[in-house]
Amino acid sequence: MPARTLVFAALSLIFVCFGAKSPQAAETRKATPTNLFAQAVQTTHAAPATQTTHAAPATQTTQAAQATRTTRPAWTDQVTRVTYPAHPTQTAPTTPSARNTQSRQADSIADPISRSDRRVAYHIDARLEPETKKVIGRQTLAWTNFGRTSVTELQFHLYLNGFRDDNSTYMKESGGQFRGMRGSPEARGAITVSSLTLEDVSTSAADAAAREYAGLQSNGFDLTDQIVFIQPDDDNVFDETVFSVRLPQPVGPKETAVLHFDFESTLPRVFARTGWEETASGNLFFLVGQWFPKIGVYEIPGQRYVPEEARAGRWNAHQFHANSEFYADFGTYHVRLDVPDEYMIGATGTRISEETRDGRKVVGFEAADVHDFAWTASPDFRVSTHPWRHVSVQVLMLPEHQRYRDRVVESAIIALDRMDAWVGPYPYQTLTIVDALGGAVGMEYPTFFTTWISGYSPAWVKLPIEDTVVHEFVHQYFYGILASNEFEEAWLDEGFTSYFESRIMDDAYGPGSSSRLAGIDIDVSDTHRLVYSKVDPGRGRIYGDSWEQSSGVYGRTAYYKSAVVLSTLENLIGSDEMLRVMQTYYDRWKFDHPTTRDFIEIVEEIAGEDMTWFFDQFVYGSAVVDYRVDRIRNRASEINDSTVVYESEIALERVGDAIFPQTVRAHFADGSTQDFTWDGTDEWYVVPVTGTSRISMAEVDPEEDVWLDINRLNNRLAVSPRSEFAREMQLTAISVLQHLFHLFTALL
Repeated sequence: MPARTLVFAALSLIFVCFGAKSPQAAETRKATPTNLFAQAVQTTHAAPATQTTHAAPATQTTQAAQATRTTRPAWTDQVTRVTYPAHPTQTAPTTPSARNTQSRQADSIADPISRSDRRVAYHIDARLEPETKKVIGRQTLAWTNFGRTSVTELQFHLYLNGFRDDNSTYMKESGGQFRGMRGSPEARGAITVSSLTLEDVSTSAADAAAREYAGLQSNGFDLTDQIVFIQPDDDNVFDETVFSVRLPQPVGPKETAVLHFDFESTLPRVFARTGWEETASGNLFFLVGQWFPKIGVYEIPGQRYVPEEARAGRWNAHQFHANSEFYADFGTYHVRLDVPDEYMIGATGTRISEETRDGRKVVGFEAADVHDFAWTASPDFRVSTHPWRHVSVQVLMLPEHQRYRDRVVESAIIALDRMDAWVGPYPYQTLTIVDALGGAVGMEYPTFFTTWISGYSPAWVKLPIEDTVVHEFVHQYFYGILASNEFEEAWLDEGFTSYFESRIMDDAYGPGSSSRLAGIDIDVSDTHRLVYSKVDPGRGRIYGDSWEQSSGVYGRTAYYKSAVVLSTLENLIGSDEMLRVMQTYYDRWKFDHPTTRDFIEIVEEIAGEDMTWFFDQFVYGSAVVDYRVDRIRNRASEINDSTVVYESEIALERVGDAIFPQTVRAHFADGSTQDFTWDGTDEWYVVPVTGTSRISMAEVDPEEDVWLDINRLNNRLAVSPRSEFAREMQLTAISVLQHLFHLFTALL
């Protein structure tokens, strides 16, 4: 079992056994998992299709093109460096563009109307050379200027150069490791552009692509010597993950620039998302992601945080960082992949063609209204296809994991059902799931993701198989369709995905949705709250550039704290309202790159109130919630005819720096209860209670709605001698377990 699985199981056991939630609250929550969320789902499961077995591989080699480095023209010192706001204050539109309003009319899968603005169109021919671990490619890119002023510069990502050497920003920040896996110095990755030409702007993209496919000479300008590596984030002159080219002629509003690239990608031995690895049989596995020259996003006035009144747009093309993922424009992809004949392929989009010649095959794929293209290839894959409504779910499994195929398919269908019911329709016709190796596990791309299967995964443990499948599928909505900027606002993808991951897992699998250990049910939502609350919860804030945080802080804020914030928000505004928020957010902003501000506006619209106090503390800030019951005092103040009247007090303390409205519940010796409200502002607060029965116990947040409270153990206090003794023993045990916890966290 992987180390992370053991850590989560052990920590969750501590969390559940010692004060994570009261039995009454736990039973209530499990009996009605997600209110309207649960009611919205009707699940249909498809039977697994018959698998196909494939032969062992052979390999062929093609001489790789010579890698070249480019010089830096003098104008590079004048490249504009963009400083992004620490807190969004500019004025920008609160609704999506008119284009997106039109696209929402095209919800039918077969409808030819574009769902996105399709600012880019890629045509790529690529040849995989297994022996050299290289991809040799030719690419035609058509980029349309949607701004209102001419553009004289283009910026591109070369993500694979993050693995070129130890001097890249990615390697400096990561230390050459990812999720506990280390890169191999002998198997580096890189990407080299050996030729870049620009067609005259009067040339149509279709004509240029046709000429490129036919092998005809470009009519345009050779820009190869104009390639300049820039470092907009950290001025690391050795980093070559972003380059800029100055154009010989401007691209005017609504004009399209057509560029041709010859490039060579060297794939690293995979430790971080992309590359190659040996399979159990000694063959090769390839996961090819972020592998081609990819244009950055030219954000136009009114888009994200560019003010509507701005004269011009600006390029958003960050370097490849250890803690950041990706951001790109929507468009179309036409890709032909040339691989050895024995290799099985899975990719973004729909397979449209296949031809075989000279021991190799060329497989064509098309994808529309997506912002990336990834693929996988191995002779060891066993491929099966499973229908779900309009979607063909393709699963590529390695032979040693075939016994887990049905669990992968079932959890994918569960995720499809619930996201369709709770958020909105999945708009694509395909979904490809890859049984990956090494650092390629657990990664999302449009219509395509990798899962994680360990050597032994018993059915009573849902991490990694089911949990990873659900998590990665939910990414199809927040990373794929809504497509927020993961460099700058990672929580809009990772946090929302983690929130729905816990909702889906807890709803579908019930108690023990993460694991059932020694009769203890551990839910996915419990593990999210545990990781946030028990490891320095005050460090880091959700909103902000992801690379500005250390790896540990980034993971806890972008994933776990964000999920806990959204769970608390659901309890604050109500489950029905939260469902409407998510559906409105998806419907209004799909295919349009929303921001944190856009989400907040929808929350306030649906909730009907100003939520600044909430988001300023927990998204833009790093406030910590912790309230405790300090003491209970009962004093018999009057005796008449054998009737005792008690003047009682409940003393409360705000331990954390966050302010959160609280419900306080008094439990009386006669079995009755009484609730009080407190705005949570004062550091100390006393609730006076008068009655005919003494207080036996007091609780803050008795329904456990405030998931952000980092210590539920101090939320209740009992005054009976037996309860006091039990609490003393509980706290002693927790003190010991917390020391063990710090040892476990070293593995995270």
